[in-house]
Amino acid sequence: MYRLLGLEALERFTRSCAKAATRIAALRAYSLLAAVGIAIASVLAQRATHPTLRVAVAMDTLGRTGTTRVAGLRIAVAASSAQSLLSFYLDAPVPVVVDTAHLVFAGISGHWMVMTRFADRRVTSWTNARRPTPAGETTPRFLISGQGVFGLVRYWTAFPEDPAEPDSMPAERPDSIPTIDTIVRTNGPTGWTVGIVAPPPVESAIAATDRLRSSVSTLCDLDLISPIGVCTSLQANLASPTPRLDAIAQELEAQRGKHISEGAYWILVDRLDHLRQSIRP
Repeated sequence: MYRLLGLEALERFTRSCAKAATRIAALRAYSLLAAVGIAIASVLAQRATHPTLRVAVAMDTLGRTGTTRVAGLRIAVAASSAQSLLSFYLDAPVPVVVDTAHLVFAGISGHWMVMTRFADRRVTSWTNARRPTPAGETTPRFLISGQGVFGLVRYWTAFPEDPAEPDSMPAERPDSIPTIDTIVRTNGPTGWTVGIVAPPPVESAIAATDRLRSSVSTLCDLDLISPIGVCTSLQANLASPTPRLDAIAQELEAQRGKHISEGAYWILVDRLDHLRQSIRP
């Protein structure tokens, strides 16, 4: 009889432990779901408090004389943008000269602050803290010149926002630790546009052909060349045993401003010239 009672007590204890384990597992699942819900709510709240800035970068001046390149661009803030444009940053792989004469002529030079570095990186920036460019408006022309060739460079944007709270500011590094900071951190969208870069190195015709082919692929991926038929045609002229350079040049001229953007045109013209020089004995 005592043995039977012991077995019954053991069974009751086992069932009690199983129920307790089930409750603990359920609590853990509920806690995990709650944490996920809080994270999603935090992201949504962050998006609500930091509306999106929408811009379009347009090249309106591109030209070259010898080894000098000139690039002018305007930034249009979309009418649907929830933010104004405070600053525009353009990567500068080579030193450039910023032309502010047109800003003086327009009487708005005092509104725009021009700088040539971001931390330890060579970046040209234009900032208008007095009157950020609102939705539906376009900036004046930002004009630069430098020695090099046309190529794709990164751009960044920023919109006005309240200063960070003291406890959320990054900790200062000790002065005894040397650092090089080349990362551009902004709160707005970033992308690629046409700028001035260093000339390609002296290389073989095969390497120069690969460089031109890569440029065509990249420009097509960015929709600076479209539709796909134009991309296919350019690549076909480069795929032959002897690249048909004259055919490529003719197609660039024929499609310029139509299916090949002005910026893509100048990038490929510089790459094509480099290929011609690589072929010369």
